[in-house]
Amino acid sequence: MQRSRAASATPPPTGTFDRAQDSEDAFRLSMIGSGGDMKVFWSNGLVGSITTLAIVLLFWPLIDKAFGSVGRLWRPAKATGAER
Repeated sequence: MQRSRAASATPPPTGTFDRAQDSEDAFRLSMIGSGGDMKVFWSNGLVGSITTLAIVLLFWPLIDKAFGSVGRLWRPAKATGAER
């Protein structure tokens, strides 16, 4: 017995899209409600810590590069075999 194509097809995943749409709506409403003030992202401890962590992770490659170059200024250069 053959199954019809419609019966064997799986429905498209909509859960991720729905959550992304809800997140976008929540962001828009929070920005409208705060009048465009960015302090809404640090309104309480939980939201502030998550926002700060997200910003640090966003700029982590730049932070790592900056700390690496500062560290090289304080450490003496390693001696190679030719300089000994």
